[in-house]
Amino acid sequence: MKSKNIQMNYKTYLLFKILIFITLPFILNAQKQISGIIQSEKSGKMVPYAVIKAGDQMMVADGSGHFSGILPDKTDEISVECLGYETKSFAVSEFKDLQAMVIILHPDPVVFGQILISESPGYKVSHSQVVFDRSKMVVQPLDAGDLIRGVPGFGVMKRGAYALEPVFRGFNQEQINILFDGLVQYNHACPNRMDPATTHIIPEEIGKVEIVRGPFSVRYGPVMGAVLNFQTENLGKCENGWNGSVETAYETNSQGKSGRAYLGYKGNKFDIYFNGAIKDYENYKSGAGDTISSSFNKKDYGVKLSYNPTSNQRIQLVWKQAFLKDAKYAGLPMDARSDDSDMASISYRIDQLSKRILSLEAGIFGNQMDHIMDNFDRPNFAMVEAVSTVFADTYGGKVELSVVPAKNTLSFIGFDHRSLFRDGARDRHVKKNMMTGADLPVPVDFVDKIWQKSQLQSSGIFLENKYFPTSQLTFNLGLRADRVTAQINDPAEDFAALYTLEDKSEFNFSGNLSVSYQANKNTVFQFGLGRGVRSATIDERYVNHFAVGKDPYELVGNPDLKPEVNYQAELSLQKKWQHFGLEANVFYSMLQNLITAAVDATLPRKYSPWMEPKFAKRFVNVDEAFKTGFELNAFAEVTSDLSLNWNYMYTYAQNVTWDEPVSRIPPMETGLLIKYEKPVWWASVQGRYVFEQNRTAVSFGEIPSEDFLLIHLRAGVK
Repeated sequence: MKSKNIQMNYKTYLLFKILIFITLPFILNAQKQISGIIQSEKSGKMVPYAVIKAGDQMMVADGSGHFSGILPDKTDEISVECLGYETKSFAVSEFKDLQAMVIILHPDPVVFGQILISESPGYKVSHSQVVFDRSKMVVQPLDAGDLIRGVPGFGVMKRGAYALEPVFRGFNQEQINILFDGLVQYNHACPNRMDPATTHIIPEEIGKVEIVRGPFSVRYGPVMGAVLNFQTENLGKCENGWNGSVETAYETNSQGKSGRAYLGYKGNKFDIYFNGAIKDYENYKSGAGDTISSSFNKKDYGVKLSYNPTSNQRIQLVWKQAFLKDAKYAGLPMDARSDDSDMASISYRIDQLSKRILSLEAGIFGNQMDHIMDNFDRPNFAMVEAVSTVFADTYGGKVELSVVPAKNTLSFIGFDHRSLFRDGARDRHVKKNMMTGADLPVPVDFVDKIWQKSQLQSSGIFLENKYFPTSQLTFNLGLRADRVTAQINDPAEDFAALYTLEDKSEFNFSGNLSVSYQANKNTVFQFGLGRGVRSATIDERYVNHFAVGKDPYELVGNPDLKPEVNYQAELSLQKKWQHFGLEANVFYSMLQNLITAAVDATLPRKYSPWMEPKFAKRFVNVDEAFKTGFELNAFAEVTSDLSLNWNYMYTYAQNVTWDEPVSRIPPMETGLLIKYEKPVWWASVQGRYVFEQNRTAVSFGEIPSEDFLLIHLRAGVK
C-alpha cells in the first residue's frame, strides 16, 4: 500500500513538472521578459543603478548597468531615470529584441549640493522629500522661511513680517540644519535672531526645498531635528544663449512693493547668472484695525559663474550681498537699523570618474554679517538710548566622494568643517533715573559685552552606506564623528566670576540605521533609527544677561553645557492612487541632556534689578525628556481643475526630569487647502486651525495660548 502511494505521488509530481514545462514559455511570453543595458550617450560607459519603470513594475540596473525583469502585459511604454541623467520614456515597440535592449541616457548638467532625492534605491535618502517647488509657487514670499509654510510638521517663528525662522516638531534654531545648495550655512549675528539664515538669500531664486526629517543622514553636518536644503535654480537645462525675466508684485495692506530680475547666459563651456531683488513694505493693519510695526526695506543681488572644463566637470563661483534697512519687529524689544551680509563660495564637482568612483564634490564658503539694532522708535527711548552693533563670520567647507565598493552598494565618504566667530556690544546712553524717571544732570554711558569675542569650530568625518539587495528594498547605515571646540576671548567680569573659563573640546558620535521598502512605484514604507548629537551654540554658552524677544528674563550662557542627544525612531508611509494620495509619519524621540533655559534664583537680574522678574534664566541641561507625535497629509484631484490638500499634525513633549512639558512646543494644528486652477487663472481658499496649548513649561515662564482660525482667500492670473 505504501509503495502504491509513493508511485502515485511520483506520477503526480512528474505530471506537474510536465505542465510547468509546457505552460511556462507561454506565461513568460505573455509577460514579455526583458533585459538589457543602460549606457551614457556621451561617454558610452555603463550607467549603474538606473530605475526602469514599466506599468506598476520597477526594475533597477546593477552596478554594471545591466537590468532584467518582467514587462507587464499590455504595457506599451517604459521610462528610465537615474541621478545625473535626463529621465526618458521609450515605446516598447522601439526595441527589436526585448532580451538585448540598449538604452541610451543623456547626462544632466552637473548640479551642486542636492540632497539626492531620487526613486533609485541607491540614492534615496531615508525620510526625505521635496517640500517646495518654485514652479508651483503662487504668492510672493517675504524670505526663504516663507517657503515651508503649510508643510506638515513645520511652522515658523515669527518676530515681525520679516525674518521667519523654521520650527519642526518643536525643534528650532540650531536644532535644524539649514543649508543652501548643500554647502553654505549662515549664522545669525543678532542675539534676538532678527537675522536667521533664511533672510540672507533671495527667496525667488530658490528652485526647490529638500528636507530630511530627523537624524537620518550624516552627510550634512550634525543633525538633531531635521535638515533643510534650499536649492537655487540652475541654468544647466536652459537653451544656450541669453535668457532672463522680470517680476513685480504689490500688496495693498502693507503697501508692499517687490521686484526681482535675473539675466543669464549659457554657453557650451560656461554660464553666468545675475540676480537681484528689492522689497519695500510698510506697517500693516490687523483685522481689528490696529497698526502693526512690520515695515522693512531689503535689497539683494548675486552673481553665479560656472565653467565646465569637460562634460562631467563643473566649477562654480558665487557672490551674494544683502542689505536690510529700517526693519521693525513687533515681537522684539528693538528694531534693526541695518543688517548687511556678504557671501562667497567656490565649488568643484566631477562625475563618472570610473566604474567604482561615481563623483567627487568639494566646496568652500565664507560669509560675514554686520547687524545694528536700536530702540530709537520705542517708548523707552526717552529714558535710555540703546544701540547694539554685532557681527558674525562663518567659514566652512566640505569634500565628499561617492563610490561603489561592492555589488548593490553605494557609499558616501567625506569631511566637513565649520568655523563661527561672533563679537559685538550694546552701547547705552542713560538720560533719566530709571527708578524715578527724573532727568539725570549728566547722562551716563555704558558698554555691555554681548558675544564676548566667542568662537565655535566643528570638524567632522562621515560614512553613509546604502545597500539594496533588491529593486524594492534599501538599507541605509550612517556613521559620523565630530570634534567641537569653543572659546571665549574677551569675557565680561561678572561672567568670568560665574565660571572657570577655559577652551572646551568635545567629541560627538552620531549614527543611523534605516530601511525603505518600495512595494511598487506608488507605495513606500520607511523605518529608521537615528542618534543625533548637537553641541551647545555660542548663544547657549556665552550670552551675558541679555533679554531676548518679549521674554522679560535676562539670559545667561553656560560654557559647561553637555551636548544634547536625540535617539529617534520613525515610521512613514507614502501611498498614491490615481487621483488620491496619503502620507503619514509617526515618531518617538528620547532626548538626553536637552538644552533649555530655566529661571535661576541664584542669578539676580543685572539691568534694572528693581524690576520684575528679579532673577535671570540660565541655560542648563535636562537629563531626560521625550517627544512623540505624527503628521498626516492627504491630497486629492477631484477634477482636472479642482484639488484638495488636508494636513493634521501634533507633537507631545515631556520634560521627565522636571515633570513638566518641554518648552516651545507648538500646539496641535490642522489645515485644508481647496484650489481651482485654469490655464490662465486660479483661485484658492485655505483654512488653518490651531488648537489651544495648555501644556506649558513653568520653568521657562510660558503661559497658555488660545486656539485660533485663519482663512486665506487668494486668486491670480498667469
